[in-house]
Amino acid sequence: MSVALTPIDNERMYLVVNPDGTAEPSTLTTDYQSTMALLSLYDQHGIGKPVAETFEDGAQILPVRVTIQPDGTADDALAAAGAAVGSDETVLYLARLLATVSMSIRELTWDRYVDDGEGGYEFFGWLPRTDGQRDFLLIMVYPGVGLSFTTSSAKYSKRIAQALGLDDTPHNPCTPIADLFGRADEIEHRLNNGAAPPVDESKKEVLDTVISEIIAAHTEPLRYRQATYATYPLEDQPLGKIRLTCGEGPGEGIWVARPAGADHVVLQNDALNFYPNKSIGVILPTTGNNYDATNLLNEGVLDLHPEAWQQYLEHGLIDASGRWLGPSQPVTSSQS
Repeated sequence: MSVALTPIDNERMYLVVNPDGTAEPSTLTTDYQSTMALLSLYDQHGIGKPVAETFEDGAQILPVRVTIQPDGTADDALAAAGAAVGSDETVLYLARLLATVSMSIRELTWDRYVDDGEGGYEFFGWLPRTDGQRDFLLIMVYPGVGLSFTTSSAKYSKRIAQALGLDDTPHNPCTPIADLFGRADEIEHRLNNGAAPPVDESKKEVLDTVISEIIAAHTEPLRYRQATYATYPLEDQPLGKIRLTCGEGPGEGIWVARPAGADHVVLQNDALNFYPNKSIGVILPTTGNNYDATNLLNEGVLDLHPEAWQQYLEHGLIDASGRWLGPSQPVTSSQS
């Protein structure tokens, strides 16, 4: 959808003006009270000066006359943001975008965000429900693609769209995944004329043996060692995605933690290229967006973040020497 701006011609508005006469365009609103509310919101999120300091320094809220004319498309705006990845302007643009949604939905709690390093961002937040549970909100901003969102909340879907200036389309109902498995069970039950599917124990035994042999052959060379040099906690580390490959094999996009100042990343999901070994918490010696694990697998030793090392031991995945024992209990990422 292409949005056309209705020009504003010489309308009265309000904004903060500094003692030297320079204006703060980010405080522009249609009335005095809204400008004060916006300053308070910025203050809460650590954007700019605290409200009290702003006025102590001599700034004032003044009425102004404003004329606004269109100067490009939404794609132009996103392309400009993408061209300044990580710049102060981009950070302020994104913070104000989220602040706009927060002002519309006071109950919203922001959680985490992902920066793909190429101008694309994803923001994750939570919305309260009357049953004590929470609905999710995901806002996506990508240059050349645009601004979009998805949410499990039928209650807030329309208000989110309005706050972001997007189409007010009907909410797509979200269904618990458990219902999908329930339907699958019903279908399987019906296809078997109401009876449980037969189990051929002899075939199952042969299959289990073959699987065990494959796992043993694949994992024999692989061992783990505790990366004592990784002294930072995994929780709350910045997240990103890399493309992981192994030679000419298929690549996969996988989540990683990117500790500030480190020369490595830490896997936050199990990688198919390490299957059937677990790999949450495995350290990859790269800071880029692509990594070929061929040499790492040929070496046969995987460095584990100390927190992951302890989890692997507790769940019986490895012994004290780092030898792989096979899956026992699931290990989950510490990141949400």
